[in-house]
Amino acid sequence: MEETGLNLKLISGFRKVSEYVPAERPTIKRQVVYFLAENKNQEPRIVRPQEVKTIKRLKLEDALHLLEYENPRRILLEADEFING
Repeated sequence: MEETGLNLKLISGFRKVSEYVPAERPTIKRQVVYFLAENKNQEPRIVRPQEVKTIKRLKLEDALHLLEYENPRRILLEADEFING
């Protein structure tokens, strides 16, 4: 909600954590938590422009091509498998 203004319902059972060290700040470890949520026909908006540059809704194939790193691609495929069984 704090980045997109969306009031989402979390889907239980899927949670992935990824950690990395940013090249520009090698003394800092960042943690990204991925989860699934249901959107009830709300339109996202950028609430914190200093943190979020753009918001896109994409088909799975388009999202996979857009992602630069392998780890988020893997997590996205795991989320798709979780949803579709």
